[in-house]
Amino acid sequence: VLGEIEGTLTKPEPDLDLRIEGGRLDYLPLGIRVQDLQFHGKANERLVSLKTLSGTPVPLRRGLKSGFVDALDDSRKPSVAATGSMRIQDWQPGVVRGNLALDNALLSAKDDQLRRLSGKVDVSETWPGLSVQGRMRVEQGYIALDSATFFTTAPIELDENLLVVR
Repeated sequence: VLGEIEGTLTKPEPDLDLRIEGGRLDYLPLGIRVQDLQFHGKANERLVSLKTLSGTPVPLRRGLKSGFVDALDDSRKPSVAATGSMRIQDWQPGVVRGNLALDNALLSAKDDQLRRLSGKVDVSETWPGLSVQGRMRVEQGYIALDSATFFTTAPIELDENLLVVR
């Protein structure tokens, strides 16, 4: 973080430059690690801008119980990239513009689930009524359900609203 904050305590005037180069983020709940993390942002009292946010999402570990992570196609390097800006009005979020691009991006890699997506999404409008538009494609998906998922204590019966004609 580089920059300065001028003004008063009740009316600060920040001018900051924020950077991460070659960082790493481990996100345990989804079983992913983002390598080669690059981040560049700027912030002042009127605008927060995301110049660059990019990284390579990979599984935290290989050889999970299901074995599906070892079957991942590593021939196409996964990537995530985002840019955007947010206007600040009276220290509250205002107009937001941004985009997110995923290319074969791994979004979860756990024993019971895998999600890999590609596509682009644009975000715009005034906070909190944001408009999100874009297209996503599931490149690879996997959900494992154990046998307990299918057992219930009640007998299997038809819903009373269904009419069965034989």
